[in-house]
Amino acid sequence: MIEFKRSLKLNTSIDNQNGVCVNLLNLGRIYLAADRFDDARPVLERALQLGLNINDQLMLSEAYASLARYYYLTGKNNDAINISEKAAAIDRKQGYHTLGNRLNIMGLAYKESNRPEEAEKAFNDALAFSKEYARLADTADSFRGLGDIWSEKGDYKKAGELYENALSIDKKIGASSKISIDLSNLG
Repeated sequence: MIEFKRSLKLNTSIDNQNGVCVNLLNLGRIYLAADRFDDARPVLERALQLGLNINDQLMLSEAYASLARYYYLTGKNNDAINISEKAAAIDRKQGYHTLGNRLNIMGLAYKESNRPEEAEKAFNDALAFSKEYARLADTADSFRGLGDIWSEKGDYKKAGELYENALSIDKKIGASSKISIDLSNLG
């Protein structure tokens, strides 16, 4: 975190607004990973505002997606859905390969809002885009989300197949924390 703050200070001093935006996004994501939600939100909102000011579509997509994750992690699922839709719209328009990631966030928020049909659609769309763009981690997340949906429907065989797909990918990319989740889901 110290390095990100140092880089933020340097980019600010030379008025590198793209660099500042990237630094803010990275800092906000670290705060999210550390469950420092009160610190994450203002940093991510600042990144979003900067992305709007410089009209950088990639930065806007990343900022919206990070804010959507913040809202999801803090239980504000309707906000997470609305914000992830903005990120997904940018990704669709610009052809960004991160679209599956945005749709996975949306799927999680729908799932937590007890809207399984919408969650399933979001995860299926995310799976299609993630496979098309060979985004393995996002593909595994889509399989895992779909596994959760099928498990909730009571089709444990189908859920198991989906969890197995997620596990296979997570092993391939060495995502140890996700492997643990996959094994727990299969167990």
